[in-house]
Parts: sequence; C-alpha cells; structure tokens
Amino acid sequence: MRLWDMSYSRVIAWLKILLPVAALGLLSTLFLLSSGTQGTDDIPFTEVELETKVRDQSITAPFYAGTTSSGASLSLTADTAKPDADTAGRLIAENVRSVLRTQDGVIIRVQSDIAELDDTLNQAILNGNVRVKSSAGYEILTESLISGLNTAEAETAGAISGTGPPGRFTAGKMRLHTDQNTGQVHLVFTNGIKLIYDPTKQE
Repeated sequence: MRLWDMSYSRVIAWLKILLPVAALGLLSTLFLLSSGTQGTDDIPFTEVELETKVRDQSITAPFYAGTTSSGASLSLTADTAKPDADTAGRLIAENVRSVLRTQDGVIIRVQSDIAELDDTLNQAILNGNVRVKSSAGYEILTESLISGLNTAEAETAGAISGTGPPGRFTAGKMRLHTDQNTGQVHLVFTNGIKLIYDPTKQE
C-alpha cells in the first residue's frame, strides 16, 4: 500500500505540473491559429460588396475639356460623377455646367441637375432643370437636352420656354447647330413657336 501511495502521489505531482503546461500549449496553439487566419477574417466586405463599391464609387468635381469639329471649345464640370452600372463607357454626373465658346466669340452656357455622359456615342444627355444661356441674350429652360461632346450640336427632347431680345417665347423644340460654311452657331426653334413681343427689349 505504501508503494502504491507513493506512486499515486508522484502521479498527482506530475499532473499538477503537466496539466497547466498542456493547457498553456493548447491556448498558445489556438492563439497562433487565430492569428494565422486573422488576415482573411479582417476583410470587411464580400467579393460582391467590393464589386458594388467599385461600381458605385464617384469622382468629385470632374472636369472635361475639348474642341469641337468646328473649332469651338467645350468644357464641362460637375459636382460628382460615377460609372453607370448598366452601361459601359457611360458616366452619371450631378449638377452639371458646360460652356461652349465659338470662334466668333459666342458663349453658350448650359446647366442641368443630371447628365449621362457617353464616351462611346460622344454625347451628353442632360436632364432636369436644363438652363441654356447665350451671350446673345437668350435664356432657355427645358427638361432634357441631348448634346454632342465633340460637335457644337444640341437638341431638346421636348418643349422649351425662354426669354431673349424679342421678348418671351415658347416652342415645341429647340436645336443648336453649327453652319458648316461659316462655322457660326445658331439657335433654331420649331414645332409651334409662340412669341410675346416686348418692345422694351428693343431699346
């Protein structure tokens, strides 16, 4: 019995040492394993979320500048712009302002709430509170305007209203185009023009 008691005591003594050491070993192993996988676990987004964020990222204060085929300079700025999720090569811009300066000194300024800029078609579709101002004294309002990015050409999608040297007027459509012979830019109003003549504007 005394031999058994001594063996039992020794086993207990060794277990008191080995069990804590084994526990520390297990804890350190778990720590190392968790540290090894931490790099992947720390990624806060899935692949789908990352693709969505890349697609939805916007550019602040974008700027576009170029020269039309007739030699007029065209510049365009916006508050923000981001890629169109549905169409490659297209940007959606907000609070857009553009300036067209012709070779004969005419300046036409256009602004709108939103614009779709299509690099493939070289055109911009402006929507929402579209305002056109000409240095000749015309100010025109419409809801949608399709404009070229490399030509001094533009056309409204629907009706317009405005003011100018003759007075106040409305029309079913407006077109801005460049005379190929002279290079001059003209505003042409069609589809039922109504003019309220203001003689004070002629003074």
